[in-house]
Amino acid sequence: MISVWAVYDKPTDYPDRFVARRYQIAEGETTATEDVMISTDIEIIHHFMQKLNLFRTEPFENDDKKIIEVWL
Repeated sequence: MISVWAVYDKPTDYPDRFVARRYQIAEGETTATEDVMISTDIEIIHHFMQKLNLFRTEPFENDDKKIIEVWL
């Protein structure tokens, strides 16, 4: 199982925030978890991801267009 955090810029449910949502990928299935981080400052989200020793990558080709980065 792999955990992936997707960071959204102004998603529909939080139109004035950055939102990081954690997904689990296992056996070809992607499942949203209840883990969410919401902030007006992207640097706060970056700091949190770095403390988890994750690294940033570009969104995947088929990702929602509001996803600005992915952390693995």
